This record gives sequence, structure tokens and C-alpha cells, in this order.
Amino acid sequence: MTTILVIEDEDAVREMLKTTLERNGFHVLAANGGSAALELCETKATPVDLLLTDIVMPGTSGTDLAGYLAVRYPKMRVVRMSGFTEAMLGESGLQRDESLFLQKPFSRDQLLETIRKALDGASEG
Repeated sequence: MTTILVIEDEDAVREMLKTTLERNGFHVLAANGGSAALELCETKATPVDLLLTDIVMPGTSGTDLAGYLAVRYPKMRVVRMSGFTEAMLGESGLQRDESLFLQKPFSRDQLLETIRKALDGASEG
């Protein structure tokens, strides 16, 4: 079973993501930020196949966290999400990487399509 680590600081959004992904056959680990995600990864033996992370969060950015977790899970795919546009993120110094990006708000279908693309190894041009 594919394991997805969801990192989202807004409780309602995190729960919606967790529920949607579980209903579609994924095993989901969920955390409200970087510290909680790292602690979760330390206590769970399950390898993470995909990281679904908000980019802008208190403490550490989702991009920094993805870099750290990639060392632990080298085959892990990454999907970033934000209410900020990619242009706004670039202006704030959060650089674009090779992960897929979901612009909030997004639909259930957009979420699942992007997750599938990431797991299949596709990336945006």
C-alpha cells in the first residue's frame, strides 16, 4: 500500500486531505507542521512514498522539509501545495523545484490526479 505523508498546518484542510486519500486506498500519515512530521517519521517504520506538503507553514517551509526527508526516503515523490501562486512564492524566495504543485483551493479530482502523476513519476515541465 502506498504511504503518503500529509503536512498541513490548517486542521480542517489536513483532515479533508487525510480522509480523501484514505478513501482512495492510500495509507496516510498526517502532521500539522515540520516538527510533528519529523517526529512521526522517527516513530513509524513505514517508508514514505509521497510527501504532500503545504509550502508556507510556521517554523520550516515545506520545501526545506522535503529536502530533509528526501535523504531519509530517497525514492519519495513530492507534491507541494499553497494558497500562494508559484509566482508569489518565487518572489518570496521559495524557489521552484521539481515537484508537482497544487494551487489551493483545489478539487478532489485535481488532488487525486496530481498524486497519481507524482507516483507515476511524471513532473511538470
